[in-house]
Amino acid sequence: MQKSPTTAATSTEARNRSNPSATVDLKRVGLSLTLVLGVILVARFAMKKLFPAVSVGRKSQIIRVVSRSVIGPKQQFLLVKIGKRLVLVGDSGASMNPLAEITDPDEVAELVGQLQSESNHSSVGAFASMFRKAETQFQAEDDEALASAPATTSQAVRRELLADEVAPEPDEQSPPDRKLVAAASEINGLMDRVRLLANRSRGS
Repeated sequence: MQKSPTTAATSTEARNRSNPSATVDLKRVGLSLTLVLGVILVARFAMKKLFPAVSVGRKSQIIRVVSRSVIGPKQQFLLVKIGKRLVLVGDSGASMNPLAEITDPDEVAELVGQLQSESNHSSVGAFASMFRKAETQFQAEDDEALASAPATTSQAVRRELLADEVAPEPDEQSPPDRKLVAAASEINGLMDRVRLLANRSRGS
């Protein structure tokens, strides 16, 4: 027995009236989410306005360590680039003290260029040394393999090389060519028989 649309609507309204807390909870959740998102957006906007240097410093890298030199345990010199200046800082582990400052633009550019060229040369040299080590290792493995191989193996290799050097003449037929010729002759014979049978059937 099916219910009429009026009866279904009436039953739905009756359920909503009997359980009004569900509608109220959904409204509260929606309002809470809207308020939280609004607070997050306002806080982000306020942080950008109040502390613009934090975001700018991360992207532009105004302060950058261009070189370091270790002189002892927990003791090192740091060459720090701050804008267009270079500052030599002494780091003793417990404290950091500025030792010298270079403000001449030409000297700063010369030092930075020299450091970059040294880093490029060091990376190229490291790659070349690694490549040489790998080449030496492979060569040693090949020498060991040839030394440990028996004499019969070396003779077999020589025979294979000699066999490869002596190529067959074009007039000579290899075994695969002979098989192809035999198969072609068999096919021709079968074709002749088919033609003969066809002629006989026509004559009869």
